[in-house]
Amino acid sequence: RFANGMHPLQPREQSFPMLPEIRQIQTDSGLFRVTGWVDTLLPNTASAYGLHDVRSYDGVTNARYADFLDLTLRPTRTTHQLVSIAAPHLLDFLNLKYIVTPAEVELPAPRFELVLHEGARVYRNTNVMPRATLVGEYVVAGGDTAKRLLRRGEVDLRKTVVLERRVEGAVQDLHPVLR
Repeated sequence: RFANGMHPLQPREQSFPMLPEIRQIQTDSGLFRVTGWVDTLLPNTASAYGLHDVRSYDGVTNARYADFLDLTLRPTRTTHQLVSIAAPHLLDFLNLKYIVTPAEVELPAPRFELVLHEGARVYRNTNVMPRATLVGEYVVAGGDTAKRLLRRGEVDLRKTVVLERRVEGAVQDLHPVLR
């Protein structure tokens, strides 16, 4: 309902005009997330176009997810900003498939494929992970140790989950990875 416009007397197209960059992303029928480089695509804007931003809507997110975003995005007072590709494996894990950047920003190929360059650029992450996945291994690490493992890519998130503590009483079919 939010996407109907900012003002009831103003047509939606005036508040949220269709841009080639948005149209390009909307052609993908899959389930994925997007983000913009710094302030290129704000979380609320993505939502207005029916897109799912990794930063959620208007800074409304849970604290643990925000802590995870802190590992790869720069936190601001109200949201997070993508300012580097220092931890691309975490962007993959976040199901981040499309990144909208200003014309002067170039992301490294072949991981990021340039799919549109009309004003802004639209890149497709060729290593994006599905929104949800099952794994067969776990590692127990909390706090700074977990952050280090995740940031440095020492855990293959396609195969392994990081737990803060062992889940007592749960069926332990997963195989622990010793660190």
